[in-house]
Amino acid sequence: MYDLYENYSNGLYEEEYITYTPSTKLAGIDCSAFVSACLSISRRNTTGLADIALLLNNRSELKPGDFLDDVGSHVILVLEEFNGTLTDLAESVSPHVRVLRNYNFTNYSNQSRYDAYTPFPIFANILPTNNSFTDNTKPAIQVTIKSGTSISTSTVILKIDDNVVSPIFSWNGSTTVTLSYTPTLSLDEKQHIIYVEASNTLGLNDGTSSYFSIDLTSPTVTWRTPPFADSSLAPIQDYETHPDNWTNLRYPRISANLTGAVRMILTG
Repeated sequence: MYDLYENYSNGLYEEEYITYTPSTKLAGIDCSAFVSACLSISRRNTTGLADIALLLNNRSELKPGDFLDDVGSHVILVLEEFNGTLTDLAESVSPHVRVLRNYNFTNYSNQSRYDAYTPFPIFANILPTNNSFTDNTKPAIQVTIKSGTSISTSTVILKIDDNVVSPIFSWNGSTTVTLSYTPTLSLDEKQHIIYVEASNTLGLNDGTSSYFSIDLTSPTVTWRTPPFADSSLAPIQDYETHPDNWTNLRYPRISANLTGAVRMILTG
């Protein structure tokens, strides 16, 4: 039930106050108890929440369920990914829960003291890199999973094109693991999807997808300008013998038609 609702227009934010009845699980419903309850984990204070989560490098990495923590003071639940400096947040300001929508967090009191944390597993160093191309039909596939608490091995799933595969696990402690897999059969010449998911011992689950393409077709280049009359000749040619290959423009426009997955390097 809402006991107060304020709608700020003209590009500003909306603010809601929600009345609740404290319960045993919420245990006094201070800010950290509220975040703990939303994550369905046992109650922890602001320090305890930071201890079971990963510190993120930037607020832009925050996703729903993550939190902003001023350890020892206050913690705020993130409801939506940051869009620049704007996001949706929820916090306990007893006896209410305050929801801030489309809120510019740079306007929050002492905002610089809040660090970004995630209690969920995160995925890094995915190979082949997202949206990349390769001519290897059996590419080495790799994903690193990290978590603030131990990763549950039995929950780790790696799929290639919706097919579950069995990777090699390389552990660094109990909170970081690298999955490695090389296909036994050649993959088709097309785009492929890597999907990985995992849970930690808090029961918090996440997953991610990455894409790569196998391209076995050599690129073709059709030179347009400046003209290059004889591709069999050395690139440095005298004007008298090959006038069509020279230009009097100091900054000539260079263009070519490229077909296929290519990388063009211009020198000179």
